[in-house]
Amino acid sequence: VGPLAPGLASTKPTHARLMSLAFLAAAARRGPGGGASKGSWPTGTLLTHDTPVLPSYCSKDGPPHIRCGSTFSDQLANVLSGGAASASSMAVHVEWGDADVAGPFTLMVRCRGIELARAEVAAMHQALVLEIEQSDASPPLQPGECFVFELSWPSGSRHLHVLAPLAPSCLAHGSLVSVALTGAELANTKLNAEQLMAPRFPMRFSSVVRGFGIEIETLTALGPGRLGVDATGAVNPGAGAALDALVERCVESSPPHSLAIARRCQSWVVGEDNAIVPALERAAQLAAEAAYPAGSDHAKRARQLLLNRGTHKTEFKSPAPPTELSFGDGAADEIRCMLRLVSRVGVAAPSIHQTHAIAAGKMEPEGSACDSGCAIHVHINVRNVDARGKVLSAREIVHVVLAWVRFDLVTSRFARAWYWREPSCAPLFASGVEFWPQQRPASSHIDGWAMSEQCGVGGSVMVDQANEGGIGHWQVPEFVASVHSMLRSEAFHALGDEDQVRALFGEGSPAASLGRYCSLNLKSVMKYGTLEVRRFHTTLDGDVLAHWAHLLVCFVEVFGTGGAGGAGAPTPTDGGGGYSEAGLLEMPLPEALAALRAAQESATPA
Repeated sequence: VGPLAPGLASTKPTHARLMSLAFLAAAARRGPGGGASKGSWPTGTLLTHDTPVLPSYCSKDGPPHIRCGSTFSDQLANVLSGGAASASSMAVHVEWGDADVAGPFTLMVRCRGIELARAEVAAMHQALVLEIEQSDASPPLQPGECFVFELSWPSGSRHLHVLAPLAPSCLAHGSLVSVALTGAELANTKLNAEQLMAPRFPMRFSSVVRGFGIEIETLTALGPGRLGVDATGAVNPGAGAALDALVERCVESSPPHSLAIARRCQSWVVGEDNAIVPALERAAQLAAEAAYPAGSDHAKRARQLLLNRGTHKTEFKSPAPPTELSFGDGAADEIRCMLRLVSRVGVAAPSIHQTHAIAAGKMEPEGSACDSGCAIHVHINVRNVDARGKVLSAREIVHVVLAWVRFDLVTSRFARAWYWREPSCAPLFASGVEFWPQQRPASSHIDGWAMSEQCGVGGSVMVDQANEGGIGHWQVPEFVASVHSMLRSEAFHALGDEDQVRALFGEGSPAASLGRYCSLNLKSVMKYGTLEVRRFHTTLDGDVLAHWAHLLVCFVEVFGTGGAGGAGAPTPTDGGGGYSEAGLLEMPLPEALAALRAAQESATPA
């Protein structure tokens, strides 16, 4: 797993604190005060959220640009191929282009919200460079953490988030593949639901009842399937029939109290997702050898699975409301049981599909980041009345979203390294987008990342025809500005609850500023009544997945219903001088945007 939770990979219970409500409740960070009175929108803007955004926050606005000489994708490709660790130093410079703006100009770098260095020039077209060492941060920058570079001048700014240099130890390849049991192995294997759902080491979960759902993308061995879920009733050639047969064996040998969990595993939908793609040859080899002895028959079969040879692109979906997952009703047991059953039918989670964007049939010369083969998406209920958990108001959902943005750089580190720059779950930088999407043919997978670390202006992220929008996605400042204006409008406050949610998250709403392909998908609010977290690699470790889902459900519960300075805080602070999302919305917009950027940079797991 990610470097924030090494205990998960080593089967030590050191991660319990990170995944608890205590972690979330203690996560508030101090922020500036301030206040603002409610205003009103200009006539005719009730549902168009056309509030102007302060200029020049985002690097897509044109030159000058911030450039870094080392891209994450180059580092990833080097580490994947067995190369040495990347250099611990990096140099960032300003490329002026054809910009015509007045100085002076300041280039600075921060880590964890603390300024480390700065350089200044009086006018454009003068050399402006900063060199930084990983050890310049105290304590030294950890894998997955970012240096934040900011170029500022009297009328604007640019930002660039540069990940810490990648080391070979950052790439973990365990729990990504499991070959199907042979007939003889299956005959000699005792399947007991109670054993399948048992944690590998002591675990602590709260009994939070809020409902949620999980989508697990995998490659599974071809075999007899169960009837598909589409209107044709076609047989899905995935693992459905084999999974059902294993469940029946569990039922025969399981004690009565665990039978319900085993039966629920048959309620999971076994469908197809054509966006799943195979791993690179080297990535497949490393994952296979992490699971089985090198050169063994099992390792060879595992490699075939990861390379999508003799496989089916299978997505497992947990039951929908009103029988959705809930930690108040054995969700952790069910997740573990399901993944351990799936592991016995032959399944793979391809990791790195490519390390550079592909455009016009060739490699981008300056590189992109990483396109992973599959993912896990978690939907947490916020509006579905058929699912468990308090239905959140429009403002409460906004509090959750702002809290997620605050911790966006933290949550990314729970995933494995190849997911730190995955284009289907782009980071939500509080300072603004550093890249933007463009369209490709409908059959294309989201298969690239902008040159955000090579060039702050961006490049081209390739997305499929369902792009859901174009330039302007992942624009956190625009989202905050629109929401900030809406919540001050008398017209908004005159709306009913459902119409307020639609105004903020429906078609043409502020949520459109973020789009679908980012770490937190807001489009699912109106579609399913959920917040969809798209940021996690597929894992076959049920303990890891259960804890990731638990963190997300608790996150929504705490920040949506009043904990950790969430809903209900009447001032810009939480009453004790700490930062709160409710308080942020009461600040004047420039202060609110600055406070959110500072809070995101200084956020930690503690």
